Amino acid sequence: MIPARYAASRFPAKLMQDLSGKPVILRTYEAAIGTKLFDEVYVVTDSDVIFDAITNAGGQALMSQKEHDCGSDRIAEAVT
Repeated sequence: MIPARYAASRFPAKLMQDLSGKPVILRTYEAAIGTKLFDEVYVVTDSDVIFDAITNAGGQALMSQKEHDCGSDRIAEAVT
């Protein structure tokens, strides 16, 4: 599970910034898949934009509520 918040206070939309032709979050997702350490990898996000970027690339994403104190809380919501 990769927590991915869109509205970061210090750098909003950071995860959607272009990194050599792909959004940062897609590069992160692909890197996690590429390790071959996990049976499944999901991005857990509060953002339709991030959700669409992952799923349109063939990845797996889950939507969470917008308000969480930290990424671990976002993952906990997705696991339940």
